Amino acid sequence: METKKRKKRRLRPRFFTLIFSILIAIVLFRFLARDFEDTVLPNFHGWESTAVMDFASRHDQVVVEFELVYSDVVPPTRVVSQSVAPGTSLLNGEVNLMIEVSLGEAVE
Repeated sequence: METKKRKKRRLRPRFFTLIFSILIAIVLFRFLARDFEDTVLPNFHGWESTAVMDFASRHDQVVVEFELVYSDVVPPTRVVSQSVAPGTSLLNGEVNLMIEVSLGEAVE
């Protein structure tokens, strides 16, 4: 009875170079994406009002004013709307932002 010997395959250096290059690209993308997120205004809709205050404290160029409104849809202490569009650059100077925060349903 004759048995066939399997050939051992060696991984070539090009394979490791490709894997290493992909990992470096992923790390760079994550690093650059994080920096990009810090330079634009996010969509605050649905955020807790305390999270908006934390964001403003980390970004000196953002000045936030809060207005309390009743909302049947948005739970209390959550952001209903914002005066400046999401994606606005924070690099161009001071941004005056009006945030409407829900008080919950109006009681009659």
